[in-house]
Amino acid sequence: MRATRLRDALAALDVRTRRLAVALAAVVVLAATVGVTIAANASIATARDAVLRQRAMLDVARARAKESATLERTSPPARIALADAIDTTLRAHVVAYRRTGDAAQRDAESVVIDAVPFDVLIHALDTLARDHAVRPVEANVAARVDAGSVRAELTLAR
Repeated sequence: MRATRLRDALAALDVRTRRLAVALAAVVVLAATVGVTIAANASIATARDAVLRQRAMLDVARARAKESATLERTSPPARIALADAIDTTLRAHVVAYRRTGDAAQRDAESVVIDAVPFDVLIHALDTLARDHAVRPVEANVAARVDAGSVRAELTLAR
């Protein structure tokens, strides 16, 4: 029904007006095509940027994976007795401590440090982990009245 009305309306127009209507329709189709093309180009550019960003992140991840694999292949620290590793490290950091016999595990050592600067404690724990593969399995650290000083009850194990 609408197609019939449109055909009748175009037939009623003179030749000049009909050509103008066809030209106007062609311009509208051309404008729509240009608009879609511009939008597609913008989407393509955004997708290219995303691909480049993802590729860069993948390169970083691959480099980190290689670093991790290299770190795993390094030789493990020399194994000395757990008690000797704790003694050596804490003495090197000038930390006064005492042993307690309440380690719940057989392969663990419990120590109490009555007063130590917090940064010295962290550095000592880092050295134990890095050089002797000794890590705290239980830690109770409490702030003391002295600024930056803490009391630590540690259970250390491999």
